[in-house]
Amino acid sequence: MLLCISDSGCISNPRIDDLSGAERAKAANMPVHSDNPYPNAKVLKTVSGLSCNRNGYQRQDVSHSEALEGIKIQAAMVNADAVVNNFCQKNSDTD
Repeated sequence: MLLCISDSGCISNPRIDDLSGAERAKAANMPVHSDNPYPNAKVLKTVSGLSCNRNGYQRQDVSHSEALEGIKIQAAMVNADAVVNNFCQKNSDTD
């Protein structure tokens, strides 16, 4: 089992258009876990999704689901089978 460690940071999400059809399918079906149910799996990469809570100078909040989509796209790009240790850090003044 191959997996990715994730967090939600302040970068932009990759474009779904950058993925192949197989990678899009993988991202759409990527399991996401807040813990790590696969203790013997190989960690491929730490990935970040678009921040869940934008700062006061930005127009709109970005949903947790949008941040997860970015994480799943990045995980598919490195051929991961799952995303583990997922969390969303929300700060009141910055991303």
